[in-house]
Amino acid sequence: MKVIWSDTAKLHWSKTLDFIAKNFGVSAVETFIKKTMEATKQISAMP
Repeated sequence: MKVIWSDTAKLHWSKTLDFIAKNFGVSAVETFIKKTMEATKQISAMP
């Protein structure tokens, strides 16, 4: 199954990335993106 992100979810995710970057740095953003993509793959595999 394919996970489809709503426009609202994309906006919130983008704002979350900005917050993490400002407060924790680029490496934290990269980690957050990686973990988000892993979670999305798991949701896709087991909806």
